[in-house]
Amino acid sequence: MSLLGVARAKFQALACLAVLFALFSAPPAWAHGEQVACNAESAFWGYQAPDVPPNATQLETPTGAVTTAWECRVGAHTITVRSGREVRAPSGQCGACDLGLVSVWVDRRRLLEEPIGDGDIHRTTILTSVTLQRDRVVICYGPGMYADEDETRSCETRRLRRWRAPVDTGFVPVEERAPFAFDLSVAADAQCEAATAELAMPPAIRAASSREQPEDPSFGALHVAIQWSPTDWPDVYGSREARFDVDNDGVEDVVTVQRQMMHGDEAPYETLSWRGASGATNVAPMITREGLVTLGVYGSRQLYQPLRWGGRVVLYVREQAFDVDDGEEAEAAQFVRTFGRAPPTRALIELHPNGSATLLCAWSPRPRAEDRL
Repeated sequence: MSLLGVARAKFQALACLAVLFALFSAPPAWAHGEQVACNAESAFWGYQAPDVPPNATQLETPTGAVTTAWECRVGAHTITVRSGREVRAPSGQCGACDLGLVSVWVDRRRLLEEPIGDGDIHRTTILTSVTLQRDRVVICYGPGMYADEDETRSCETRRLRRWRAPVDTGFVPVEERAPFAFDLSVAADAQCEAATAELAMPPAIRAASSREQPEDPSFGALHVAIQWSPTDWPDVYGSREARFDVDNDGVEDVVTVQRQMMHGDEAPYETLSWRGASGATNVAPMITREGLVTLGVYGSRQLYQPLRWGGRVVLYVREQAFDVDDGEEAEAAQFVRTFGRAPPTRALIELHPNGSATLLCAWSPRPRAEDRL
């Protein structure tokens, strides 16, 4: 070997050692077990894979959305990784597991045909790591939580010079993140548009999602002053009763709100019923993920607030999120990933003496492109 060849080999070896030193000496990884590293020669994303270095470079991630986004440029190529945690349902096959999906792009071209599971999601195969180098990208897979015992890890390498894929027209740059907000999806009353501004305030939404403050602060000036018995909830569940004209027929009704906790969740849910002049007991409707108004079911994830609305008393119905920590935002993102749209989670409903109801307004979380993964 010539002196020039020896010098080149020594330089490459030193460069490799420098990369490894940077990976192993950097501060701990940032969230959800995901580890990332980015430098001029290599970009790495991994989820607790066996070959992940114990320490990786901590990178800043954009704010304003629940979907995590990370981007790194290596030479002439840019890798983009988006991951989203799925909201834990109160029951099911893996109620306590950390469920997630991840998508990967290289130069705004999808590296994977569709999002794949990461972490402990109960799938046969999950994505464990992606490494971008100047001329290639290495994708590694591993067995999911419920995979067969004989499932093994595997990796594939794609040479970027030979790899061709169309530019993803739905790709959203990492720096373009949309804040959480509501869209008016049903407007059968002239005041609905004005009410949207009240509901679209993220601080109010987050405060209303907590167990400590289940009453939504929206429409504060319109709340009906009601003498409930008992005055305060004796516990996180139970029932309260009051007398007021909830169905707008000029006669006081006996209104009962039943509150309970479902499957050990951290937030209360309610069912509202009223007994009118006819003596019949009617159940207030609820909003469903299909956007319909149907009869309420005991234990549905709803909270009710009577409001004065254009000379009438109407019910402000709010769906309660499973997770009290940014749960509403995460649930909306999860629904968008599954169905491509967001369901209504707020509604104003007018009750009638015959037990029927009219949907006056409904609001849905605004779909965000980055939540589609």
